[in-house]
Amino acid sequence: MRTAERLEKIPPYLFMELRKKINKAKADGVDVISLAIGDPVEATPDTVIDELCRAARDPVNHRYPIDEEKGMLAFRKEVARWYADRYHVAVNPETEVLGLIGSKEGCHHFVLARVNPRDIVLMTDPGYPAYRSSILMGEGIPHNIPILPENDYLPVLEDIPTDIAKKASAIFLNYPNNPTGACATMDFLKKLVAFACEFDIAVCYDNPYGEMVFDGQERLSFLQAAGAKDVGVELNSLSKPFNMCGWRLGMACGNPDLIAGISKVKENTDSGIF
Repeated sequence: MRTAERLEKIPPYLFMELRKKINKAKADGVDVISLAIGDPVEATPDTVIDELCRAARDPVNHRYPIDEEKGMLAFRKEVARWYADRYHVAVNPETEVLGLIGSKEGCHHFVLARVNPRDIVLMTDPGYPAYRSSILMGEGIPHNIPILPENDYLPVLEDIPTDIAKKASAIFLNYPNNPTGACATMDFLKKLVAFACEFDIAVCYDNPYGEMVFDGQERLSFLQAAGAKDVGVELNSLSKPFNMCGWRLGMACGNPDLIAGISKVKENTDSGIF
């Protein structure tokens, strides 16, 4: 049976292809050191597992999450508290926070909420493969921005051609960066906000590695930059910092219009996390 034509535009997911090669090598007796997908090998903290066991026994959690289309309010309040404690950023848990099934889901829903067919969407090269796939599935046009060592692996926003910027509706950025490990600076984040304001570009700042920086480097949130909430959202995740990749827990924070749009996509796509 035929499949949709859009699938022909989407490349195989890189990490699935790597996993196949790794599994084959292991089956052939090769001792493999995997440098593929970032997946912590340490266990999830016992306190988290204990709380899951308690919650799983509560019949209330066995039902659809009625009136919780943005994710449990208790969770969103804790996200807001964490952002205030960690980054000194205020986000409204009612309108500026959304629970996600990991930040990867947020990338896809962001495109569907913001990007119209044939809109240009900016992304870095190299960059996380899921951005390109999400853009293509949303019928957008990916446009690569090179990130080079001489620029500390940060995109030079002023080098983006004006005609491209004017046609762009969104930009994906990810710092601390996958795959380079580079970190953004506050000066760069301020330039990013100004660039987004100038060209009416929505920023999707993917920050799942925010807690993983080298000694002496500052942990930054895009939302710390003045005006950031006017132009974009930040995606975050419990996967990497809390060894919870398989749990699929994440959040989007930022611009209330974008949060509402992503929420509308999400509530028509899935129901809850647990």
